[in-house]
Amino acid sequence: MKSLLGKRGEALQSLMNFLVVVPVFLAMGFSLSFLGGVTRYKTFYTLFPEIDTVTTTGAQKSHNSLIQGTSVSSLNLGAAMGCLSTMYLGNKLGRRRTVMLGAIIALVGTALQCSAFSLAQLIVSRRESAESTGRLGRTRSDSQWCSVRDSV
Repeated sequence: MKSLLGKRGEALQSLMNFLVVVPVFLAMGFSLSFLGGVTRYKTFYTLFPEIDTVTTTGAQKSHNSLIQGTSVSSLNLGAAMGCLSTMYLGNKLGRRRTVMLGAIIALVGTALQCSAFSLAQLIVSRRESAESTGRLGRTRSDSQWCSVRDSV
C-alpha cells in the first residue's frame, strides 16, 4: 500500500480531507463574503462610484444598488458556470489537470480582482475567480469521494 507523507489508511484519509477538501470550501466561503462588506468602505465606493449606495439617494441610489447587486452576485454565476463546465472539461482533461487549470485560473482571477480599477474588470475577474472555485469545488470533492474506502 502506498503512503503519502508517511500516512496510510484512515490517517491518510484525514490528511486528504484536511489538505484537499477543506481549503476549497474555505476559499468559496471567503470569495462569497468578500465583496459584500467591502462595498461600504469610502475608499471602495470612491474607486467604483457606480456601486455607491452610501452617499447617493433616490433613483440614483436604487440604480447603484442594482449595479452593486449584479457585481456582488457575479460570483454565483461564475461558480455555477465552473461546476457545469467541469462535466465536460473534467472528462477531457482528467481530475489532476482540471484541478491545476482551476488553481491557475483562480490565481489569475484573484490577482485581477485585487487590482481592478474599473467596474467591468471587477465583475469579470470575480466571475473568472468564481468559475475556477466552482470547478475546484466540483473536482476536488469528487476526487475525495472516489478515494474513500468502502466500510461495508
